[in-house]
Amino acid sequence: MRLRRMHVHNFASFQDTGWIEFSPRINLIVGQNNSGKSALLRTLNKTLSDDRHRNLARYEAIRLPRPLVEYEFDVSGSELEAAILNSSNSVCWPVQDVGEDELKRTISSIPLLDCQFKVSRVSGAQFISANNPSHGLFDAPVHRCVILQANNGQIVRLGFGGNHEDNVVILFICIFDLKLFIFTAERYSVGKCSIGADSRLLPNASNLPKVLALLQGERIETFRQLIGHVREVFSTVATISVTTLGQELEIRVWPTENTERSEWGFPLDNSGTGVAQVIAILTAMMTLEHAIIVIDEINSFFHPSAAKALLRINVLFKSSIYYCHPFSGSHQYCIGG
Repeated sequence: MRLRRMHVHNFASFQDTGWIEFSPRINLIVGQNNSGKSALLRTLNKTLSDDRHRNLARYEAIRLPRPLVEYEFDVSGSELEAAILNSSNSVCWPVQDVGEDELKRTISSIPLLDCQFKVSRVSGAQFISANNPSHGLFDAPVHRCVILQANNGQIVRLGFGGNHEDNVVILFICIFDLKLFIFTAERYSVGKCSIGADSRLLPNASNLPKVLALLQGERIETFRQLIGHVREVFSTVATISVTTLGQELEIRVWPTENTERSEWGFPLDNSGTGVAQVIAILTAMMTLEHAIIVIDEINSFFHPSAAKALLRINVLFKSSIYYCHPFSGSHQYCIGG
């Protein structure tokens, strides 16, 4: 998933931002304190808060329009396929306006194409599709939907219905919930969780020990590379490990590669403020393709050299990353990938 651009109306300090374009890879959002950098990133939260724009002329809540944000996302066919396989609901996929006989033939072979979702939402509401029913898939009008459903690891095409049944936007919401990670300027306590092994990091990183346990046990080379990248960011970290403590998993950080004695390591939750953030960010980058990673006020918990190292590492992976940084006249920033 990639955020192509967005347009914010009546939210926080923004009355109308116009369309804001984003690069596919690294985006740096800079500005003076209280200029709206964090507010802009908050529009990507799971729920859009009812933080209405006000000024000296219009300040009463009853006279203020609700916040509205429009987005354009690129979503791949493979992401849509995975979302259908993970869904317990049937999905009505739009198809081109063709004759009945041709439509029946295509039911068994219709591909899940890459597409661009134009979606919007107002405060307190879920996403709605702004270009239903075809989602930018076709130039010609659409008046049919093929009904798709997951069945025993495969996508089964059950039949077709009218265009009013198109509900592909629910797949977008599933992908968005899976691929969006927001890291704020706070200390993360994600070093412990119940025993288990997960292949995907949750958006709040609460299952980080489970994901690292799986990497440590089954994807050893990926785990080794992860440790190498952590060392690039923090020179004081030599290695990390996941151990079992009763009914819990615990991530331990080691200042030495010699892990013979447990006393030489210490729990991740007792480490420096940004270490858990970096490990979670790198895990998201290395285990999910095309993730959207948002880091607010990166300067508050990363040393400048650590932030630069993370930027360099991000170039190796297929993720989009959005950094929020205060403006400084002694530095020059750009948006690019």
